[in-house]
Amino acid sequence: MRAFRRCAAFATLVLGLAVSAAGAQDAMPERRFVLSQDADLPGGDLSSQFDTTIEACERACLADRRCTHFTFNSRNGSCFVKGNPGEEGFYQGAFSGRVVANDPAVIATAKARKADLDF
Repeated sequence: MRAFRRCAAFATLVLGLAVSAAGAQDAMPERRFVLSQDADLPGGDLSSQFDTTIEACERACLADRRCTHFTFNSRNGSCFVKGNPGEEGFYQGAFSGRVVANDPAVIATAKARKADLDF
């Protein structure tokens, strides 16, 4: 049952991030995150925020062009925006995100398709 709750919480987190990122962009974001659960990325800290949320951590990373990764500690609400950190290690309660650039051709197609929609 505990594993099910953790999976459900993680799925909710990922869906929440996708919705918040999609709402902030025109049709498709230029950059997005690939998340790892219970993962810490040592080193490479560019900035830190405390008493925050994972959504705010994601936004802080996207706002800094040097950011390639972030680690969010859900146990104490701390965020570490990172540039080229070390190898991922296990840390229960942490979520780490790696920045991935979306293909410019796909972004252009999404913008064109959005213009075609009549909403």
